[in-house]
Amino acid sequence: MTWLALTWIALAFALWRYGQRHTDDFNRLFGFTLALVCVLAGLVAAPMALKMVVLTALIVYPSCLPSDRVLKPSCPKFCLLRHQCRNPP
Repeated sequence: MTWLALTWIALAFALWRYGQRHTDDFNRLFGFTLALVCVLAGLVAAPMALKMVVLTALIVYPSCLPSDRVLKPSCPKFCLLRHQCRNPP
């Protein structure tokens, strides 16, 4: 069950990134909806310890994408790619 849950969660992550990269509204909505379905299916199939890890990661992990760094010059406080962020002018 753990591998099935990890596969669903990885697919959800890939679909979320797919939805963020497209400018077409239908493709974005389709990618985000499928990502939500996949993460929920992964959480249903996951054992309790994996559920806690995934939910904690979803709450704590900040969003720091290249597109965010272009629109917002400063990244979130705990960004893993902080060395790539520009300093505010």
